[in-house]
Amino acid sequence: MKDPRFPARPVWWHEGTVLAVGMINDGGRKDKAAEDVCQLLQSKGLNNTAVEVYDLLRIQQDDEWKLIGKASCK
Repeated sequence: MKDPRFPARPVWWHEGTVLAVGMINDGGRKDKAAEDVCQLLQSKGLNNTAVEVYDLLRIQQDDEWKLIGKASCK
């Protein structure tokens, strides 16, 4: 997925059930971006997972995983 909203791909993939991606936090919720990732996963046949979006800079700078968006891909 070539999308400038997601500079790091993926941040974390947990047993095929949770895909965590990093985005730059502009202060708004990133649920829509997580839903977009769900659509991509579903187009590849991955239907039983969830997407979590984390503040990429916070991870890089402080190793703090701040959740800024999420979606269920079911």
